[in-house]
Amino acid sequence: MFHDSLRLFGIPSHSISPLHPVVQSGARNMAASMRLNIAKGVTCLLNVARFAPSCLVIPVRTKKRLRLPPRSYDSLEQQQKQLKAAGMMIPEEKMSQYITITCTSGIFDPYIPAEGDARMSMLSKEGLLQRTEKLRQTAKSYTAIRKIRESDPDFRIKTFGGKAQEIFIEAHNNLTNFNEEKLHTLVTEHCYPILAIYDQFGRLMYGSEQIPKDVLEYVVFERHLLHRTGQWRLHDKIVPSWAPPKDPLIKTVMIPGPTLTPSEA
Repeated sequence: MFHDSLRLFGIPSHSISPLHPVVQSGARNMAASMRLNIAKGVTCLLNVARFAPSCLVIPVRTKKRLRLPPRSYDSLEQQQKQLKAAGMMIPEEKMSQYITITCTSGIFDPYIPAEGDARMSMLSKEGLLQRTEKLRQTAKSYTAIRKIRESDPDFRIKTFGGKAQEIFIEAHNNLTNFNEEKLHTLVTEHCYPILAIYDQFGRLMYGSEQIPKDVLEYVVFERHLLHRTGQWRLHDKIVPSWAPPKDPLIKTVMIPGPTLTPSEA
């Protein structure tokens, strides 16, 4: 072992004479420490982390992720009870407006000639405007009739009045009988039914269920001209601006009476 350590320093072994045992033990310890240092140096040279960038070696703390617990929502009934207890009104659900391509969304030209007291004198400015508007609408009517006859040669104004009346009566009969299939062939999707109005005590406030009432209504019919098998259907009605106003609602109020004892009840 001593001869091997001397070879590391380049000293031939035959030129060294035998030493004292204490000197030999010190040389052995020195050789062992030298081999340990050489092994550590080789280990450091072979370490892959030595050639890696410094940013990969520095430890970095990861981000904290806070997970919130799920929120407990109140049911719809509980929300309504809370709103009623607080004296707040429950908001109504707004229905989205539907879109249909089977009919128009309204009336293109809602014109009705003035009748009765609504007619103005020709000497006034309003009377001249009425006559001018009537002439313009008359020209539009002739143009529209000519356009309708291009698609429907059998269309006649004299016979259309009776046919329109039959459609109007049959539509109301099917409405009362809840015949939806037949009703769709008589009215368009834009034609909304008008309901009777009752008060809080169940009394009818408008109209009558038994006595017929003479009602003047300006009804509009619609038809697809390019459709050969198309039919005239009830579409809408026009309320003229010069029409007299309707009667106001008769308000009914409940007057509380005196409190009765159990013997008087």
